[in-house]
Amino acid sequence: MASVTRYQEIDRFGYLAVAKTENPSLTHNGVTVSGSPTTRLRFLGLLFWMGGGVVLTLAWMGMAELAYVDGQMPFLVSGGAAGLALVVVGSTLVLSAAMFDAAERGAQRTAELLKQAADEAADARALAEPAEDDVKSGAAAA
Repeated sequence: MASVTRYQEIDRFGYLAVAKTENPSLTHNGVTVSGSPTTRLRFLGLLFWMGGGVVLTLAWMGMAELAYVDGQMPFLVSGGAAGLALVVVGSTLVLSAAMFDAAERGAQRTAELLKQAADEAADARALAEPAEDDVKSGAAAA
């Protein structure tokens, strides 16, 4: 069995399942971020949300200083569009992290169920084999 970054192959069925590996953390300038890609996506999405909020706030503050609409339009168009774009990108990152988490949990649960089914089949085979041996030895003795 060769281990790949986050996944481990199950020989019996050939499916991929989440392996319980150590989760290294990344430290940059004193900030520690978990090694999980979904955690990084969530963190990046929150940064985009905050950046979008800052851009929208700055656009509103610039627009609020002017009393005429012609002067407010550049703030509205550039700041509003950029701020909303940042919020949409952040939302996409957070939602994709949630989808990846759900997919990982589903793959892990599927792997557990397949392993449990294989173990039960092996147990049933082990229980059936001695009975067949008893029948063969009983027929040989007679």
